[in-house]
Amino acid sequence: MCKENPRILFVDDDVDSLYMFQIAAEHRGWHAEIATTGEAMLQRVNEACAQGGPCYDIIVTDVHFFTNDNEIRMTGMAAGREVRDKFPNLPILFLTGYGGQMTRENVDSIGNAALLVKPIDTDVLMDRIDKLMTWPNTTYQGVERRRSSVNRSGYMRRATDKRLEVPAVLSRAMNSVRRTG
Repeated sequence: MCKENPRILFVDDDVDSLYMFQIAAEHRGWHAEIATTGEAMLQRVNEACAQGGPCYDIIVTDVHFFTNDNEIRMTGMAAGREVRDKFPNLPILFLTGYGGQMTRENVDSIGNAALLVKPIDTDVLMDRIDKLMTWPNTTYQGVERRRSSVNRSGYMRRATDKRLEVPAVLSRAMNSVRRTG
């Protein structure tokens, strides 16, 4: 169980998801705030943590932010790196619809960060947040997907799969093509 009245910052370009996450967190008695860009995330974290106020207990952010105005925006990954540089003990949970190997490696390189692949069941998200706040120096290894799906490589995944070793599969396939070609 996490500490009493934790502060969480949710960051996503999908406002409907933000409100859903905020309501679910507040239902658990947590204090939840929202932001829609990486820049807004950095501003809120700097205001809360650098100026002596109560810092956030965790940040939950989307990896990519999309805009309709074609304006270049800071990604959640870049904002997360800046937060990590200033506040290395602040856990970050990244959310993405693109859970490929490169995304996993980027999250792993940040340290004290975890990754969940969308679509996300709200209860699973809240449980993961709870665990990350309880053990903030423990990184979650792997990617979790709530339901069965076919990933971009065409391989079926089950809800219990933690990580699909696609690079090893692709490596074997490439080696067999090289031998026969």
